[in-house]
Amino acid sequence: MFGSQKRYRRSDQGLLRSIIGIAIALALFQGVFALFWRPGPVIVVLPWYLPAVESFGILACLSIAFLAFGRYRVVREPTPFWIGLTFSLYAVLSLLYILSFPGLLPGERGIIALLPNTSAWVGSIRSSTVAILLWAVVVAPWPQPGMRGERRWLWLALATLMAAIVLAGLLVAFEQHLPLLIIDGQYTPLLIGWLCANAIALGTSAVLSAYRYQETGNLLLGYASLTAVLYAFALAAAAVGGGRYTLLWYWLYVPLVGSLTAMLFGLLSEYVGLFQRERRALNDLRAVLDATESGIMMYDRDLLIRVLNRRMTDWFDLDPAQVIGQPVNVVWRDYVAPKLDQPAKLLALFKRLVEHPEETILEEVEIVSPEYRVLRLYIGPVRANGERIGYIDVYTDITEIRRREEERQALGRIAEALVGEVELERVADVVVEQAKRVLRTSTVGLFLADLQREELRLIAHRGFSAQTVAEIGIAPFDATLLSALAARTGKLQTVCDITTLGPELTLARRVAEREAQRSLFSQPLFAKGRLVGVVTLAKPVHHHLTQWEYEFLRAFADLCAVAVENARLYEEVRETLHLREEFLSAAAHELKTPLAPLRGYAQLLLRSKEARPSDERQALEVIERQTRRITRLAEDLLETVSPSATPLELRRVDLASLAEEEVQEATQASDRHRLMLCRPGPVFVDVDPVLIRRVLLTLLDNAIRFSPQGGWIEVTVTPEDGMTLVSVRDHGLGIPKERQRHVFEPFYEPFPAGAPGYYGATGLGLFVVKTIVERHGGRTWFESEEGKGSTFCFSLPVEKRDSIAD
Repeated sequence: MFGSQKRYRRSDQGLLRSIIGIAIALALFQGVFALFWRPGPVIVVLPWYLPAVESFGILACLSIAFLAFGRYRVVREPTPFWIGLTFSLYAVLSLLYILSFPGLLPGERGIIALLPNTSAWVGSIRSSTVAILLWAVVVAPWPQPGMRGERRWLWLALATLMAAIVLAGLLVAFEQHLPLLIIDGQYTPLLIGWLCANAIALGTSAVLSAYRYQETGNLLLGYASLTAVLYAFALAAAAVGGGRYTLLWYWLYVPLVGSLTAMLFGLLSEYVGLFQRERRALNDLRAVLDATESGIMMYDRDLLIRVLNRRMTDWFDLDPAQVIGQPVNVVWRDYVAPKLDQPAKLLALFKRLVEHPEETILEEVEIVSPEYRVLRLYIGPVRANGERIGYIDVYTDITEIRRREEERQALGRIAEALVGEVELERVADVVVEQAKRVLRTSTVGLFLADLQREELRLIAHRGFSAQTVAEIGIAPFDATLLSALAARTGKLQTVCDITTLGPELTLARRVAEREAQRSLFSQPLFAKGRLVGVVTLAKPVHHHLTQWEYEFLRAFADLCAVAVENARLYEEVRETLHLREEFLSAAAHELKTPLAPLRGYAQLLLRSKEARPSDERQALEVIERQTRRITRLAEDLLETVSPSATPLELRRVDLASLAEEEVQEATQASDRHRLMLCRPGPVFVDVDPVLIRRVLLTLLDNAIRFSPQGGWIEVTVTPEDGMTLVSVRDHGLGIPKERQRHVFEPFYEPFPAGAPGYYGATGLGLFVVKTIVERHGGRTWFESEEGKGSTFCFSLPVEKRDSIAD
């Protein structure tokens, strides 16, 4: 293409050097011949076509020079000034050459002129000057191998000077032998060879340029044709004028016209080069912009659109022929904004751009037609040499990124919602709601699978009519329903268009047509390899699942399957616990019923004044103690099974006095332990005294039991910040660190079986303590170190709180 920056190729360089070498060889031959033959003044006949041939020869050499530098840029490009200077010098020297002729007469074959030696030398100077210029333009700038710095330029200067001297002599000989061109009206071989050499030089330059760059070749051929036409006009003028002025006009016109034409040609070539380079750069820019994944719009400082890429035209359905050159606010308002979900947002950006032209804008917009996309919009100024020349809009498609983020957020929300829900109905409601929102579907249904009955039961839905719910509420596995097919095959079933359904899915097509749905998708739900249900989606348009939708649906189905299975297991566990509670409650009541009179009779016999043997009295004490223990166990069992079954009977009591009574009773039960109560004075609280007595008694029994060696047991009651703190500390065995987290669990074992201090499971005591305290709005905790004892604490509010169970 015109204006290419390619380096000059060696093959073309060799061709040009060969042409110049042949020309120099011919000139040397003529120069040697001229040294031995120097005749005096002669009368010569100058043919009419001689100036034309000479001018065409110079044109050919300049064409070669222009080809060497203008296209391949060997070292530098000759400007129109140098080309014009060459022709101008040739014209001036030609004028001096003509004025040196003593006489000129028109003849039949040409112009008859007396050619003295002085004219020959003027002509040789004229020709040698042109040769030197050609040498400087074509030969001198070529880098010579092995030469660097000043030595290379010195060598080139000497070579140019020597060539000028040689060429001067050669051209003198050439000018002195002009009579040899035509002899008796016949062309001599010298003239024929000269004409052929000029024709070959001109043809080579034109063909070479046309072969490499068609534009340049066409310009050169056009220039040659123009020169020929102008020369014909010059010949006609010369024939009319006659005499010295005729020859002057004849010889001088062409160089002058050629000089002006060369300047014009140089300017035209430079303009065409710039135009071609600009067009190529624009095409390259357009190709790069079309290859990008982002939509790009560029507009100038007057806010007129200049560039659109393919993505912009596809996303916003723009016609470049209508948009290019239009104001950007008009295009935004009429073409872009109507396709966004928030048109006013984009229009507000134009106002912001006008008010702050140097500001960079970054926003997100959503396309709703023809296809949903989320785009990140960048608007920023474009600068050249520090000056703002326009603006660029870059629309980056982040739909997939947003969908991935939304998918992760949706799965997180679904997981959070499902983890927080344990009831099957609530879990099913969360599943269908999230599926509808995230997958952008209009209709969704969740079926629970009953493997024993081989049927599906619709437990939650969105978008189904009452008639559809009644028809597919319970569907056997062999029903002509897409959900049933998914349950039978255990694979995702997709129907992009219900019109393609066959008779095997008659019910599915009937329901879809009733609900105005066109595409259906049913995903089976598996938990631990077991079918737990099917989720079915429907959309009112023809739709193919994308890869991300398919992956999300699978992840969504796995999560929902686990949640549904957990909810189903929770229902089973809750039913089992309900049966257990009923059994334990009945057992506790049945256990307490015979124990109450038995304990009463034992206490009555112990309090009677009748003397009894020691062994009999001891037996009665054991009966009373064990019946009390069994009664407390039954009460603990009732408290564990249904803690809120019996409402709290709150009264204002002195907790310190209550603790003192329990400490005195525990002191009588063990003669190896010394119990100490620390209290500042009366501490009044609103509690159920019966239940709080059980708490204190359990903690004291626990301290005595795990202090087998005896020792001190300290009980402390202190008020602090609206709460009453109670602690029971022993110096017994303590609790191993690895078992401390199970202390308040039912039937935990403080020590492993066979270890020192092992007494079996603790029963329900500490679990009941924690339950009673929490019912009062308090808190329970402990500190323990193995081998040094334990401290159990609980806190109770001084005043009644709303959190206390009624």
